[in-house]
Amino acid sequence: MKRTRKILMGVSVAACVYVALLLVLSFALEGVVERRVKQQLSYTLRANEILVEGVDVSLVRGRVALRGVKARRTGLGTATLTMDELELDIAPLGWSLIDPEPSRLELVGAHLDLSAAGVVTLQSSDVVPRLSVGRFVMRDSKVSLSVTSVFPGLGRAELSIGTASANDVELRNAMSWLYKTDALKAEVHLPGSVHLIVTYGDKTLSIGGSLMGSKPIVIPFVWPNPDPRKLELGQILSLAKQLLKELGPELAKRKVKGVWDDVVDAF
Repeated sequence: MKRTRKILMGVSVAACVYVALLLVLSFALEGVVERRVKQQLSYTLRANEILVEGVDVSLVRGRVALRGVKARRTGLGTATLTMDELELDIAPLGWSLIDPEPSRLELVGAHLDLSAAGVVTLQSSDVVPRLSVGRFVMRDSKVSLSVTSVFPGLGRAELSIGTASANDVELRNAMSWLYKTDALKAEVHLPGSVHLIVTYGDKTLSIGGSLMGSKPIVIPFVWPNPDPRKLELGQILSLAKQLLKELGPELAKRKVKGVWDDVVDAF
């Protein structure tokens, strides 16, 4: 009996020491995480101004959270990124020190604002550090593109994301999650007061809004694999052209294909 008690006491002490060690490591790793995030944004956006308001690392619970992330690039081609919250689920009880790949990433309140030159001068995905994520979730976020920085309201395109989710994502750039999307609710605003409502789920794409008439267009759709040889802007334009091709028959029926072609050609 005494031997059993000693063994249990030893295990309890070892567990307490281990948890205490993880708490100390969690605190120490907050600075490492902040530097890693800044490095990633520096590579991806070529940002020269980066601020992280708060970092919380818990190796015991398996959670990494960042608050108030802001990154900005000035000069030829502007780019600004703000994130209210970024949360990563990692393996608990310190197992993430062996397997650091996060099982889930949730992004809330992100806003990426780019000028046209800012998109063109984004870093190639071949030289950007990649982050593999089992499950990606985004809420209440926005991507904006201004054709000109002189008159930013003219020729402005905006994607407002209510909710989006994707599986097995390899994050290389701001939109790489899109090609693995399994659910999406978003709105698109394009030049000429064009407003589109986009939903996706069960490999079905629905597009409604000002160009589509009273009923949305609903088609089966599978996201293509992006061409790794192209920069982010080229990948997005290729996706737009494929969408146009698959939507073409329905657009022709509604006599709006010419207008849609003009919108796509503008970008």
